[in-house]
This record gives sequence, C-alpha cells and structure tokens, in this order.
Amino acid sequence: MTPVQTTDGSERMSVVLNDEHLGDVKILEKDSDNCRIKCELAMPELGHSKQKATLLAFAALDYFFERSRVVKVCVDVIATDLARLDFYRFLGFAEEGRLSRHQSMGERFCDLILMAHFRETWDKKRKHLEDFLEQA
Repeated sequence: MTPVQTTDGSERMSVVLNDEHLGDVKILEKDSDNCRIKCELAMPELGHSKQKATLLAFAALDYFFERSRVVKVCVDVIATDLARLDFYRFLGFAEEGRLSRHQSMGERFCDLILMAHFRETWDKKRKHLEDFLEQA
C-alpha cells in the first residue's frame, strides 16, 4: 500500500489482495508532530463480507502501526450507523467522544461518534484479528 495524492488534496491507498480490490483507505488528516492520523475506510457496501472488510481494515492498521510512526488512528462514525460502530469496536477502536447534531443527513442532523485505536493495543488486537481471518 502506497499513499497516492488525490485531486482534493487528501491521500488514498488502495488495498488489493489476490487481484481483488478490497477497498480504499482515505487519509483525511495527518498530524506528524503528534503521530496521529484520521482516516476513512471506503469499501463497497453491497455484498461486502465481514472477512473482506476486516482484511481491508487489518491492512490499513498494520500499515499505520507497523510501518510508520503513527500512535493513534482516528475515525468518525455517524451515531445511527450501528453496524459500522460495531465493526470499528470489533477492530479495537474505542469511543472517545460525541459531537451532537454535527453531520447533515438530508433534512436532519446526526451525532458523530469519535473513535480511536492506539498503537499500544494493536499487538493484542492484531492477534485477535489474525485468528478471526484464519477461521473465516
């Protein structure tokens, strides 16, 4: 995975396994001074299995924690997207806060959940995810 600059100034990394595109990781913010990154997993919604989504997330987290100086990976999740919240928790992300009525969703505003994963918890969670992927 190599970050590529996009037209909007952000960076995007494509994750491909055995010639199958699993999805992209969009880097929304980089804070090199504090070794922190904010990203978004972009995966095809329809027909995407938990195994493929886990492979995509595993590749991204492994890249950030093992191949760079990142100590914290952040994501934002719409509070009503319970499936995505559960998935990020499964990956080892923890809720850090909530921004009330922060995200416009058509005619209404939704809360945004701020979540983070830390390098010091990655080794334990990495083993858990590897076990999950082997069993799937």
